[in-house]
Amino acid sequence: MYTKIIVICFIPLLIFTGCQQSEGQEVELTISTAASLIDVMEEIAEDYEKEHSVSITLNAGSSGKIAQQIQQGAPVDAIISADEQWTNRLAEGEHIHTDTQQAIVENTLVLIASEGNNKSIEHLAQLSIKDDASIVIGDPDSVPAGKYARQSLQQAGIWEDIEDHLVYANDARQVLTYVESNNADFGLVYTSDAMVSEQVKVINEVGANTHDTIVYPAAVTSQSTNPDEAEAFLDSLQSEETQEIFKSYGFKLEQE
Repeated sequence: MYTKIIVICFIPLLIFTGCQQSEGQEVELTISTAASLIDVMEEIAEDYEKEHSVSITLNAGSSGKIAQQIQQGAPVDAIISADEQWTNRLAEGEHIHTDTQQAIVENTLVLIASEGNNKSIEHLAQLSIKDDASIVIGDPDSVPAGKYARQSLQQAGIWEDIEDHLVYANDARQVLTYVESNNADFGLVYTSDAMVSEQVKVINEVGANTHDTIVYPAAVTSQSTNPDEAEAFLDSLQSEETQEIFKSYGFKLEQE
């Protein structure tokens, strides 16, 4: 069985007829996930499908966009965001079951460059003197990685100096693509993103005290047609075995 992945910015809205799953029939779940989770979630979803009568479709995008899809009534069973801000907004609008909210894992932020880039940066503040350098971050208004990047650059006191040199990406993975293709000299991404690419190198680990804690909250949506199965899947993400899979992809476990 193969997990279906949708990396898009829009899910067509469907009209639900209220049909019930017949006994023994495979349950279909659509999980909207932050773009930075797509690689690890593909492995986790495939493992879960092998043990359960469930077919999982992953819809990946920026946390802001996948939250907006749910606000618009998209047929999604659960969301895993990269920022509590967006799940809190969904809770305020009664778009998720708040009793299913849970933090899954955490992440850290790093500064990357392409493997062929010989420029050295020991501290973020040094970016302000690289006047000819282009820097890519996620759009801070919709991409959590971009919001955290802006916080760190503000903390370093260089945001205003380099703002004109910034390129905004649609999600965390697009930041990686810009640097891989040498369309930007530097990028601020999650550690987990940097680990999946052999074409970039980490040149600076950003201090966790320079930005909000990077946590991935999850919840079952109010429009889910299979809320019990969706919650069971989210609960499975807390298992020791699954948490170790997250760790192998560069994510940080909450207890660490």
